[in-house]
Amino acid sequence: MLKLPLLHLRPARNSPPPTQCATPLLDEGIAADRITLARSVDLRYSVQNYEIEVGWDADLGALRAAFEVRHRRLYGYATGESVECVNLRLTARVVEAHADLPLINPVGTLTPVGSGVRTSRRRARPGCRAICARRSARTGASTAPR
Repeated sequence: MLKLPLLHLRPARNSPPPTQCATPLLDEGIAADRITLARSVDLRYSVQNYEIEVGWDADLGALRAAFEVRHRRLYGYATGESVECVNLRLTARVVEAHADLPLINPVGTLTPVGSGVRTSRRRARPGCRAICARRSARTGASTAPR
């Protein structure tokens, strides 16, 4: 069961129109054709404390299916329990034009920095040195670090 507000996700009477979301961007001089509006909802299973953002769909069955697909992809399961809507979101984004960066030719030759020796920063588990020492005593191999 998908629990939704009584208005079934229709905008409230006093909510701003979607174009008002883009007004600050328009005020900054960004052309209207570069602004895209995206609707999404944050859904969760009723017994959970975290939400998953899902793209808006007016069909509630499709919305639930999208939520369960996303939940299964993220967490490996979908329970089929009741789903609740936590947030409705309208996002205005600016479509950026592709930036043409200048081609930079290398100057001189590239040489690696450092000694080329890798060292591990991980600490050995307790008792690991004793096990390694016992093995080397049997085989005669050195336990000194390389």
